[in-house]
Amino acid sequence: MNQAFDRHHDAAFEQQRILTGKLLEIEKKTEALEDDYYLDKKIPDETYTRLRTKLSNEKKEIDASLANLDLDSSNLKRYYSFAVAISLKLATVWASSDTTIKEKIQKFIFPDGIYYNREKETFLTRRTNRIFYSMAELNRVSGDDKNKQGGIDATLSSLVGKAGQMSNLLIIDLIEIQLLRCIIQI
Repeated sequence: MNQAFDRHHDAAFEQQRILTGKLLEIEKKTEALEDDYYLDKKIPDETYTRLRTKLSNEKKEIDASLANLDLDSSNLKRYYSFAVAISLKLATVWASSDTTIKEKIQKFIFPDGIYYNREKETFLTRRTNRIFYSMAELNRVSGDDKNKQGGIDATLSSLVGKAGQMSNLLIIDLIEIQLLRCIIQI
């Protein structure tokens, strides 16, 4: 998973480089436009206003995109590492805990609860916590499948939104794992 976070950051830094380049282009165009308007008087007022507004809007969009880039994953990595540590100790904690703690762990891992299907005589869940679900999905991918359809990159794509923007739902789950830490006192 550390590789996934590192790839996520590589994409974010590449996106930052591209956006910064576009920002420089807009600044050059704005400067040239102002020179043409103020110094050389080559363009009419309405054309200047229209082009200036267009460039200003493009700059605002790029600034907003830069502000939304997720360039610091140290906390997310730490939370995910803690989730992995918890998952390794869950069987022991489950076996040694009372019913109250078991219910809290179960609610964390299966937020929508667990249901029993009488016809099939099986337990079902509608949703698994994204952290534990992603661990299970990543563990299903074999080494030789990592670059194929259904491989690690495809599995991780559901966790990442636009380039450089981690899924907000995954971030919430990663932060909530700190609450589980207090509950089971690891």
